[in-house]
Amino acid sequence: MIRGTDGRFKVVSWHDAFAVVAEIAHQVKPEEIVGIAESMMALKDFLNKMGSNNVWCEGNGPSPNADLRSGYIMNCGINGLENADVFLLVGAQPRVEAAMVNARIRETALVLKL
Repeated sequence: MIRGTDGRFKVVSWHDAFAVVAEIAHQVKPEEIVGIAESMMALKDFLNKMGSNNVWCEGNGPSPNADLRSGYIMNCGINGLENADVFLLVGAQPRVEAAMVNARIRETALVLKL
């Protein structure tokens, strides 16, 4: 889908959608492009083809403070999840990715009847 001149989205073919992306991308200077990704080689290759080496990943940002314990551990251990004030999961699927974390969160939800 692309946004039409009236501001509404309309269904278009992949060919037309990529033509719009290419048109806009060619108007951008290489130094104005940055990719935010964890480990997507395709994005890096795409940006390189656009003439940009500006790839942002976790390793480029500020590193945690290794002098403080809180800089390299989670807020609590897995065995302390029941005592957490809140759970904030962004882009995570604990049921699939971390069975023990999921079990602790589920147990807490059942006990507190959430």
